[in-house]
Amino acid sequence: MARSTKADKARQLNAAHQLLERDMELSEAAQNLAREYDLSLRQAYRYLEEAARLGQAVEVTEATVPITLKLPPVEVEGPTSSQVAYGGFRCTVDAEGRGSLGAGT
Repeated sequence: MARSTKADKARQLNAAHQLLERDMELSEAAQNLAREYDLSLRQAYRYLEEAARLGQAVEVTEATVPITLKLPPVEVEGPTSSQVAYGGFRCTVDAEGRGSLGAGT
């Protein structure tokens, strides 16, 4: 079974939160959650517990995709110590797909 994404977990937490708001019996809510999201009962109880602890719905964020850019050394200047300390970097890519790394704002 594949691991859940952060968005999957947020959806499952929100479903658990909705079940708790209906004043449904905990065992019935766990069974519904387990059935709807193909979870074990143990995991369903954990989502219900977390939803009760949070007390509100959570934001479902869009999944991110990691990328790797390979740039010629001439395109990338090494960061200064102050840029590293503040994490101020910005990556830009032009219309032809050439990227550069520079100081951010």
